[in-house]
Amino acid sequence: MINSLFYNFQKESRMRHRIIAVKFSKDGKRIIAVKLKWPMQVWSLKEKNVEKNVLKVLDLFMEIGQGNHFFYTDKCGREAEIEVVDLDNPNGGYIITKANDKKEDNLLNLIRF
Repeated sequence: MINSLFYNFQKESRMRHRIIAVKFSKDGKRIIAVKLKWPMQVWSLKEKNVEKNVLKVLDLFMEIGQGNHFFYTDKCGREAEIEVVDLDNPNGGYIITKANDKKEDNLLNLIRF
């Protein structure tokens, strides 16, 4: 019974989250955080003064690994899912939008914060 309740909680807790802005590293080469349209409960964040709608990329990796989905919406309302790439790279993984009909990475078109 308890396992069944836990499974249902996990299944229901997987959600879709819309990314509305990105934050780049100081050198401008890597996305280090994303801003979400709506706040989410992030169990890994233990800092007191953290905006709940800002998620560090490392936490984003974990959330995607747990089955949560993140997406970007362009001006025409088309959605592009976010995926983690190259986690085994010594320089660390990064996020991109899944393949779509655009040549540019949609995340680069988002507002920066």
